[in-house]
Amino acid sequence: MKKILIIITIIFAAITVSCNSDKSMSNNSPVKKNEDEVNQAEQSTDVTVDEASPELPEIDFNGEKINFFVRGGEGNEWDAIDIYAESETGESVNDAIYRRNRQIESKFNTLIAEASVAVGDGYNALNKLVKAGDTSYHAVIANAQQSFSMTSNSLLLDLHEVPYINLGNSWWDTALNKDMSLLNKQYYAASATNLMAYDATWIAMFSKKVLTDRGYDPANIYNMVREGKWTLEKYRELTKDFISDLDGDEKMTDKDRYGTAGQGTMSEGFYICGGLRFIEKDEDDKPVFKGLDERGANILELVSEICNNKTAFQSHNTTMNKSGYEEYGRTLLVEGRTLFFTEAMICVRVLRDMTDDFGVVPMPKYDEAQEKYTSLVHEWAVSLTSVPVTCPNTEMAGIILEEMAYQSQKTVLPVYFDIAINGKYLRDDDSIEMIDYIMNNRVMDLCVVNSYGSLNSNISDAVYKGGGNFVSIYEKAENNVIKQLEKLMENILK
Repeated sequence: MKKILIIITIIFAAITVSCNSDKSMSNNSPVKKNEDEVNQAEQSTDVTVDEASPELPEIDFNGEKINFFVRGGEGNEWDAIDIYAESETGESVNDAIYRRNRQIESKFNTLIAEASVAVGDGYNALNKLVKAGDTSYHAVIANAQQSFSMTSNSLLLDLHEVPYINLGNSWWDTALNKDMSLLNKQYYAASATNLMAYDATWIAMFSKKVLTDRGYDPANIYNMVREGKWTLEKYRELTKDFISDLDGDEKMTDKDRYGTAGQGTMSEGFYICGGLRFIEKDEDDKPVFKGLDERGANILELVSEICNNKTAFQSHNTTMNKSGYEEYGRTLLVEGRTLFFTEAMICVRVLRDMTDDFGVVPMPKYDEAQEKYTSLVHEWAVSLTSVPVTCPNTEMAGIILEEMAYQSQKTVLPVYFDIAINGKYLRDDDSIEMIDYIMNNRVMDLCVVNSYGSLNSNISDAVYKGGGNFVSIYEKAENNVIKQLEKLMENILK
């Protein structure tokens, strides 16, 4: 394989990772790589990062624990993997995290510990702790939905006010964090530590076999991305060609083939990546409701054609499948009964043993005039960093969080991308190249995070039904959204 250069230009402008990789992509790729080879590659990876380092004091915490309150504990791939590794296991990312933690513990004479809470219970659990005056936890790792609820109810500190945290450093995700800031305050943020902020990035996976069986060359899709021609219209045209009543019963059932498959929030990936925004920011970093203009309406009409039940197989709006959400979309892709499967990037892990080859591309743009491919970060799957108002030692929290982000940029991110994502899960150089397009412009939308005025959910429902009066949906939600934003600003300004 050719030398791979991954440059994450927007997210961490200073990080440049290079890895000579003549090794394998996966168990099913032409060249195979065992775990020993992974470890060997990990040790020899040449990493170049920003020469700057955090300005932190030399301090001895005398063996005191720094406790993280972390989403997870449910025993599945959606558990946060960012903070803690109990031991080295031979799995590359786990071991990089383990070694990072030992380095930090040794430098500051501290112990890194975590307590897990189910993904959807983070707000309720932290709210109880804060009300009880519990000062056990220095930092919180939660998804965007839970972090937003914590912010709205004054459970988190502004990270700008936490000593030694410098959100302008390259190991903090400046662009994505700007989407989450409120009145120039940052209550939760993504850094190089938050691997789930990458895992939660929306992508489009496609079956190369489904393409080649019909005489299509997979290289054409990659070339459209490179040429800026990978658009919603191109996606719609391509997927329509692959709808097929395989069993000939003149009905589209779970026995047939679809153009695209996904889960209940799949439509968000399309219309946000196509450039639609519900909430924008003014010059004071105040969130402002954005009405539906002609461009937005055109985006929704195109997405509706892609996502209605004639071309997509949705777990949330059909009784045909017996499993839930993303698992069913994976099944369709693995069995060759869908051309595309759109989901968070974490799903490439569970496709490692897929027999047929698959490729990865960014979600499509609205049109060729759209400057960049935009990638939505899923509000439920993401993990973000915050500090609770009951933090017992903000100096300690700031020092460790800043050092952890810095060390993650140096040692964990290169392993995550070059050894794990590129080395284990992706199967061709073209898909590896696509990671740059996917990661270079990642976004979040406050209305998607919180479903203000039920606008996002109502839009999605209309999309899946094959069209709707989107203007009317906006108009009905507008007053409610504006009132909720005003209440949010009141809480922030308290």
